Amino acid sequence: MSSSFPKKSRHQLTGPTLSQDSSKDWALWRLSLILREIAESLASNAEKGTLPRRAPAGMAQAKAQGHSLGRKPLNIPVINVCDALQAYSSIAAAARELKCSRGYIHKELERYGVTPADVINGRWQPPR
Repeated sequence: MSSSFPKKSRHQLTGPTLSQDSSKDWALWRLSLILREIAESLASNAEKGTLPRRAPAGMAQAKAQGHSLGRKPLNIPVINVCDALQAYSSIAAAARELKCSRGYIHKELERYGVTPADVINGRWQPPR
């Protein structure tokens, strides 16, 4: 987000010099800095208020154009999951080989009602 306010000059950051009418100028300078901060804050809050309306509208437009939303499914066949488990005898090693999470392996096998230990120990073979 870029602010529509100009950048602060060196004089605005350092304040009035002591040779000027110091107390009055300093108070006005300080007040101007405070007012600038308030104005910048209001401008950024106005921008934040439009995001909740724009994001769902953009997602609806993308969906209408045929784009799929969210993460793409992995769709690794259970046969590959079982082969990797039997080859590596470890859920973590199989997940690294398949480039998926350990949870994905558990969920895939859960669909068939088996545990990774059943596959590793050869008590279950996937339907081929």
